[in-house]
Amino acid sequence: MTICAGFHCGDGIVLCADTQETVSNYIKRNVPKLEVRPRNSESPDYKGPKAIFAGAGDGDFIDHLIEKLWSAMKSKGTMDEMVEAIEKQLTFRYKQLVPIYTGGMPEAVFLVGLYSAEGDLELLKINGAIVKREVLLDAIGCGDILATYVLNHLVGPKSSFSSAVPFALYMISEVKENVRECGGETHLCTVDYDGKINRLTQAVIESRVQRIKEAEIIARQIGAATIENGPATDAFSEWLDNRIKRLKEIKAMQP
Repeated sequence: MTICAGFHCGDGIVLCADTQETVSNYIKRNVPKLEVRPRNSESPDYKGPKAIFAGAGDGDFIDHLIEKLWSAMKSKGTMDEMVEAIEKQLTFRYKQLVPIYTGGMPEAVFLVGLYSAEGDLELLKINGAIVKREVLLDAIGCGDILATYVLNHLVGPKSSFSSAVPFALYMISEVKENVRECGGETHLCTVDYDGKINRLTQAVIESRVQRIKEAEIIARQIGAATIENGPATDAFSEWLDNRIKRLKEIKAMQP
């Protein structure tokens, strides 16, 4: 199964996902669920349209649709033209495939970060043949309820990458720990308003998650101690100073 989340914040779009895939409800394997198109779009020399796909559902069907959707939109100049090409391609593919899958279509839900050749940026949600535009925050796959709850409480539309990326990593970590069907590595990509795509390495992700977890424990301790009845004693002040000191040390660590 899958957990993917995306949000459009002040600096651009963040997309993140786990990597666990379950085959035939039996075999688990790690599969990248963030696909960047074109494949050379992370090169500074490439100036055309770009897309980051995060998909949940049937893996083979998702891969098939990604190639067809990108092929349809890659030559378009504006955001509206790209989205229109996606809608037409989805309608065509589903009309073509529905008669074949008499037992029901495979599931395919996407969050897609689009960057147009004109410099526009937009986050889409695709559910079957339906395209929802101008998405600010959403999560798809198994664990989406927990993910949406966490993100709604931590990330706003005006957040910057500096705060949105750690919260996204925290959310994926929480879902992997609490939802049996989610797991594996965490992958995260950002695309900014200049079209620059950044993909975090596993070393950076693991370091940030470790720091987030420690900071969360300290924050919970401070919150619990603050609402306890009684005066703020010298012992409490010393205890609080030590935790604030540690938070400063965590903040100063290299990612």
